Amino acid sequence: MNKVGDKRRDIIAVGGSAGALEALEALLTRLPAELPATVLVVLHRPTERASFLAEILRRRTRIRVTVAHDGERLEHGTCYLGEPESHLTIGPGPIVRLLADSFYRAHNIDALFQSLAQYAGPRVIGVILSGMLKDGTLGLVAIKEAGGLAMVQSPMKPCLKTCREMQSHATARLISSARWMPSPKRSAAR
Repeated sequence: MNKVGDKRRDIIAVGGSAGALEALEALLTRLPAELPATVLVVLHRPTERASFLAEILRRRTRIRVTVAHDGERLEHGTCYLGEPESHLTIGPGPIVRLLADSFYRAHNIDALFQSLAQYAGPRVIGVILSGMLKDGTLGLVAIKEAGGLAMVQSPMKPCLKTCREMQSHATARLISSARWMPSPKRSAAR
Protein backbone atom coordinates (compact mmCIF):
# COMPACT_ATOMS: atom_id res chain seq x y z
CA MET A 1 0.00 0.00 0.00
CA ASN A 2 1.01 3.61 -0.22
CA LYS A 3 2.85 5.52 2.46
CA VAL A 4 0.85 7.67 4.87
CA GLY A 5 0.43 11.11 3.36
CA ASP A 6 0.44 9.80 -0.20
CA LYS A 7 -2.23 11.70 -2.14
CA ARG A 8 -2.96 8.88 -4.58
CA ARG A 9 -6.46 7.42 -4.40
CA ASP A 10 -5.89 3.68 -4.15
CA ILE A 11 -9.05 2.38 -2.44
CA ILE A 12 -12.34 2.17 -4.33
CA ALA A 13 -15.40 1.36 -2.21
CA VAL A 14 -18.64 0.43 -3.97
CA GLY A 15 -22.06 0.02 -2.37
CA GLY A 16 -25.42 -0.83 -3.87
CA SER A 17 -28.66 -2.69 -3.58
CA ALA A 18 -31.51 -3.43 -5.97
CA GLY A 19 -30.36 -3.16 -9.57
CA ALA A 20 -26.68 -2.61 -8.71
CA LEU A 21 -25.23 -5.87 -10.06
CA GLU A 22 -25.33 -4.79 -13.70
CA ALA A 23 -23.60 -1.49 -12.92
CA LEU A 24 -21.04 -3.25 -10.72
CA GLU A 25 -20.20 -5.68 -13.53
CA ALA A 26 -19.87 -2.80 -15.98
CA LEU A 27 -17.48 -1.01 -13.61
CA LEU A 28 -15.33 -4.03 -12.75
CA THR A 29 -14.99 -5.29 -16.34
CA ARG A 30 -13.28 -2.02 -17.25
CA LEU A 31 -10.58 -2.34 -14.58
CA PRO A 32 -7.18 -3.76 -15.56
CA ALA A 33 -5.75 -6.84 -13.81
CA GLU A 34 -2.82 -4.77 -12.54
CA LEU A 35 -5.04 -2.04 -11.06
CA PRO A 36 -2.96 0.08 -8.65
CA ALA A 37 -5.88 0.14 -6.20
CA THR A 38 -8.02 -2.08 -4.00
CA VAL A 39 -11.75 -2.46 -4.63
CA LEU A 40 -14.17 -3.17 -1.77
CA VAL A 41 -17.78 -4.08 -2.57
CA VAL A 42 -20.89 -4.27 -0.40
CA LEU A 43 -24.17 -5.20 -2.07
CA HIS A 44 -27.40 -5.82 -0.20
CA ARG A 45 -28.21 -9.50 -0.67
CA PRO A 46 -30.39 -12.00 1.20
CA THR A 47 -28.69 -13.99 3.98
CA GLU A 48 -30.87 -17.07 3.62
CA ARG A 49 -29.52 -18.07 0.18
CA ALA A 50 -26.05 -19.06 -0.98
CA SER A 51 -24.25 -16.24 -2.74
CA PHE A 52 -22.53 -16.79 -6.07
CA LEU A 53 -21.49 -13.17 -6.53
CA ALA A 54 -17.75 -13.92 -6.35
CA GLU A 55 -18.04 -16.62 -9.02
CA ILE A 56 -20.12 -14.39 -11.29
CA LEU A 57 -17.66 -11.50 -11.04
CA ARG A 58 -14.57 -13.73 -11.45
CA ARG A 59 -15.87 -14.91 -14.84
CA ARG A 60 -16.34 -11.35 -16.07
CA THR A 61 -13.43 -9.35 -14.67
CA ARG A 62 -9.67 -9.21 -15.05
CA ILE A 63 -8.91 -8.26 -11.44
CA ARG A 64 -8.78 -10.88 -8.68
CA VAL A 65 -12.14 -11.26 -6.89
CA THR A 66 -12.33 -12.77 -3.41
CA VAL A 67 -14.65 -12.91 -0.42
CA ALA A 68 -13.18 -10.75 2.36
CA HIS A 69 -11.76 -12.49 5.47
CA ASP A 70 -11.22 -10.88 8.86
CA GLY A 71 -7.63 -9.72 9.40
CA GLU A 72 -6.71 -9.86 5.71
CA ARG A 73 -4.38 -7.13 4.40
CA LEU A 74 -5.65 -5.22 1.39
CA GLU A 75 -3.84 -5.80 -1.90
CA HIS A 76 -3.92 -3.78 -5.09
CA GLY A 77 -5.53 -5.43 -8.09
CA THR A 78 -8.02 -7.24 -5.84
CA CYS A 79 -11.76 -6.85 -5.35
CA TYR A 80 -12.95 -7.83 -1.85
CA LEU A 81 -16.62 -8.73 -1.43
CA GLY A 82 -18.54 -8.37 1.80
CA GLU A 83 -20.80 -11.34 2.51
CA PRO A 84 -24.46 -10.85 3.51
CA GLU A 85 -24.11 -12.34 7.02
CA SER A 86 -21.27 -10.05 8.14
CA HIS A 87 -20.27 -6.49 7.45
CA LEU A 88 -17.11 -5.56 5.63
CA THR A 89 -15.22 -2.73 7.32
CA ILE A 90 -11.59 -1.64 7.46
CA GLY A 91 -9.34 -1.22 10.47
CA PRO A 92 -5.89 0.31 10.85
CA GLY A 93 -3.31 -1.01 8.46
CA PRO A 94 -5.62 -0.97 6.49
CA ILE A 95 -6.86 -4.50 7.09
CA VAL A 96 -10.24 -6.16 6.70
CA ARG A 97 -12.51 -6.19 9.75
CA LEU A 98 -15.76 -8.16 9.59
CA LEU A 99 -18.50 -7.13 12.00
CA ALA A 100 -21.31 -9.36 13.19
CA ASP A 101 -24.72 -8.80 11.63
CA SER A 102 -26.44 -6.63 14.24
CA PHE A 103 -26.75 -2.85 14.30
CA TYR A 104 -25.42 -2.39 10.77
CA ARG A 105 -27.97 -4.74 9.14
CA ALA A 106 -29.60 -2.00 7.11
CA HIS A 107 -26.46 0.15 7.05
CA ASN A 108 -23.66 -2.14 5.92
CA ILE A 109 -22.56 0.26 3.17
CA ASP A 110 -22.39 3.07 5.73
CA ALA A 111 -20.28 0.80 7.98
CA LEU A 112 -17.73 0.22 5.19
CA PHE A 113 -17.64 3.82 4.01
CA GLN A 114 -17.32 5.27 7.54
CA SER A 115 -14.49 2.89 8.43
CA LEU A 116 -12.68 3.90 5.24
CA ALA A 117 -13.18 7.59 6.00
CA GLN A 118 -11.59 7.00 9.41
CA TYR A 119 -8.64 4.84 8.37
CA ALA A 120 -7.91 5.84 4.77
CA GLY A 121 -9.61 9.25 4.27
CA PRO A 122 -8.22 10.99 1.18
CA ARG A 123 -7.12 7.71 -0.44
CA VAL A 124 -10.75 6.60 -0.91
CA ILE A 125 -13.15 6.84 -3.83
CA GLY A 126 -16.66 6.03 -2.56
CA VAL A 127 -19.27 4.98 -5.13
CA ILE A 128 -23.03 4.54 -4.61
CA LEU A 129 -24.80 2.45 -7.22
CA SER A 130 -28.57 1.98 -7.53
CA GLY A 131 -30.56 0.76 -4.59
CA MET A 132 -33.28 1.39 -2.07
CA LEU A 133 -33.35 3.35 1.19
CA LYS A 134 -30.54 5.54 2.51
CA ASP A 135 -27.69 3.11 3.21
CA GLY A 136 -24.37 4.58 2.13
CA THR A 137 -25.47 8.20 2.39
CA LEU A 138 -23.81 9.01 5.73
CA GLY A 139 -20.72 7.02 4.83
CA LEU A 140 -20.32 8.77 1.49
CA VAL A 141 -20.50 12.14 3.24
CA ALA A 142 -17.88 10.92 5.75
CA ILE A 143 -15.56 9.92 2.88
CA LYS A 144 -16.01 13.35 1.27
CA GLU A 145 -15.38 15.15 4.57
CA ALA A 146 -12.22 13.07 5.12
CA GLY A 147 -10.82 14.31 1.80
CA GLY A 148 -11.92 11.34 -0.33
CA LEU A 149 -13.87 11.43 -3.56
CA ALA A 150 -17.63 10.73 -3.55
CA MET A 151 -19.45 9.46 -6.64
CA VAL A 152 -23.09 8.57 -7.25
CA GLN A 153 -24.28 6.54 -10.23
CA SER A 154 -26.54 8.42 -12.59
CA PRO A 155 -30.05 6.91 -12.34
CA MET A 156 -30.78 4.50 -15.18
CA LYS A 157 -34.05 4.82 -17.08
CA PRO A 158 -35.10 1.16 -16.89
CA CYS A 159 -34.52 1.13 -13.12
CA LEU A 160 -37.68 1.38 -11.07
CA LYS A 161 -38.19 4.53 -9.02
CA THR A 162 -37.33 2.60 -5.84
CA CYS A 163 -33.94 1.59 -7.31
CA ARG A 164 -32.99 5.26 -7.40
CA GLU A 165 -33.56 5.97 -3.70
CA MET A 166 -29.92 5.44 -2.66
CA GLN A 167 -28.71 7.75 -5.40
CA SER A 168 -31.24 10.47 -4.54
CA HIS A 169 -30.50 10.39 -0.81
CA ALA A 170 -26.73 10.37 -1.33
CA THR A 171 -26.80 13.20 -3.87
CA ALA A 172 -29.08 15.36 -1.71
CA ARG A 173 -26.94 14.81 1.38
CA LEU A 174 -23.68 15.56 -0.45
CA ILE A 175 -25.13 18.75 -1.86
CA SER A 176 -26.50 19.91 1.51
CA SER A 177 -23.21 19.12 3.31
CA ALA A 178 -21.26 20.99 0.61
CA ARG A 179 -23.27 24.16 1.32
CA TRP A 180 -21.79 24.30 4.80
CA MET A 181 -18.22 23.62 3.72
CA PRO A 182 -16.06 26.68 3.01
CA SER A 183 -15.01 27.00 -0.59
CA PRO A 184 -11.26 26.71 -1.26
CA LYS A 185 -11.11 30.40 -2.32
CA ARG A 186 -12.80 31.64 0.87
CA SER A 187 -10.76 29.44 3.23
CA ALA A 188 -7.49 30.38 1.48
CA ALA A 189 -8.26 34.09 1.90
CA ARG A 190 -8.53 33.76 5.70
